[in-house]
Amino acid sequence: MTVKVTLAPVLADAIGGARTLQLEGNTVGEVLRDLGERHAPLARMLWRDGAAVNPMLAVFRNQDDIRTLEGLATPLQPGDEVAVISAAEGG
Repeated sequence: MTVKVTLAPVLADAIGGARTLQLEGNTVGEVLRDLGERHAPLARMLWRDGAAVNPMLAVFRNQDDIRTLEGLATPLQPGDEVAVISAAEGG
């Protein structure tokens, strides 16, 4: 499924300034992996040890922090949006 992903400015700058992307995945983790595969510079910024999201980032499904849901296994439904922001930006 295709979902809208919004990136923090620092992440968008790493890929030429695109703040909003359409990416594929049925879970938040799948969408983030798709993001890293399509944009290699972001993979290094997104992941720690290849499996955990960088603790300096916060990831949301709609308005909910995925840490309060099912983490990277959080399922996505049509119309859902994923946002990846700097933890310093808040949520």
